[in-house]
Amino acid sequence: MKPSRRYLVPQALATFVLSFALLAVALVSYRKLVSAPPDLGDLYLVLSNAFLLVVFVFLSLVYVENRRQNAKAGARAEAIMLRVLQRLDSVFSARTGLSSFLIPYSRKEVGSEQVIQKSSEFLRFLVDETRTMFEDYTGHSCSVAIKLFVHPDNDLKTPKIRTFLRDKKSELKRVDMYPEDGLYPFTDHSPFVGILTSGHESFMSNDLQADASKGLYRNGNKHWPKLYNAILVVPIREPDLLARENILGFLCIDSMTAKFDTGSALYMARIVANVIFYVISALSELERGRPQNSMRVTNA
Repeated sequence: MKPSRRYLVPQALATFVLSFALLAVALVSYRKLVSAPPDLGDLYLVLSNAFLLVVFVFLSLVYVENRRQNAKAGARAEAIMLRVLQRLDSVFSARTGLSSFLIPYSRKEVGSEQVIQKSSEFLRFLVDETRTMFEDYTGHSCSVAIKLFVHPDNDLKTPKIRTFLRDKKSELKRVDMYPEDGLYPFTDHSPFVGILTSGHESFMSNDLQADASKGLYRNGNKHWPKLYNAILVVPIREPDLLARENILGFLCIDSMTAKFDTGSALYMARIVANVIFYVISALSELERGRPQNSMRVTNA
């Protein structure tokens, strides 16, 4: 049977130390057999062997502990990704249910109000599931919001942003920290500007305080430092198009302590943004291209 690869390093160390110790013992025994007078070198051999044994035990313990920690980290990562996949599965299951509900509407069996209500319920479920999914993934408290473009009748030149939906937990905390009408120029938030004007596919930062001090982040809401220091923003747009094309709004995930990454976290956000796009597009058709009237608006 071949030895496990995880034990090759301790086995190699053990072989080296034991070989050295056996040679030293053999030398000392030989000197005794030939009645040679005691030599200071014999003491050095004994001490060096003792030192090597201590080093061997220490390195073995460190190696085994590292393997144990790596195994625990691997198991923890697998458990986290399993929970994330379960959340995504629940989202897709609910999305399938919503699609099934739209079939009777296409046959004129249900009214548009029912479709709008059902779609709004799904979006509410989606933002709460997304928050839980990112909290499972990062291990920290997160907040999720859907922000959409609107064009006020009194200002058709400058698109505004309005928060349409926010997860329930953060909505309660932020209700008094945004304008009463929920509207603000999209230019107030630099991630939106970067995605629209520079064609960036997303915006991510895990230290907004530092970025703001360097002029790399700007937010018109003076309360933001109290709310989050990390943010992930992806456009809500038709998949496979350039970031700046056909953007309905943005999916924003933020946190005070979480750390986002360009691997799993970014792809998770894009998946959710794609689902949001298809739902809002369907609602826009019902409301003649006016998605801002297709669901209950929150001012948070």
